Amino acid sequence: MTTAASGEEGIELYRRHPFDSVITDARMEPGISGLVVARAIKDHDSSAHVVLLTGVEHDPHELHAAGVGRVLIKPTRRAAIHDAVRRSPV
Repeated sequence: MTTAASGEEGIELYRRHPFDSVITDARMEPGISGLVVARAIKDHDSSAHVVLLTGVEHDPHELHAAGVGRVLIKPTRRAAIHDAVRRSPV
């Protein structure tokens, strides 16, 4: 597992070494949102598997446009995260 201190760092890490799955929080401060992270990663690699963690409801069209493959609502159990990664299409 690799972690990033910010959305920007996460995007850069993915560009250098694509991962099987990316899990990002919808709201990260300071910096860019998880939706921006998802869109940047999907723009770089259309086959990327992106899971969004969120505590609020999002517009399904917005999620689809950002390339989010799965949404987990916080609080999230560890088992749900493992399941989301196992279901990665890669």
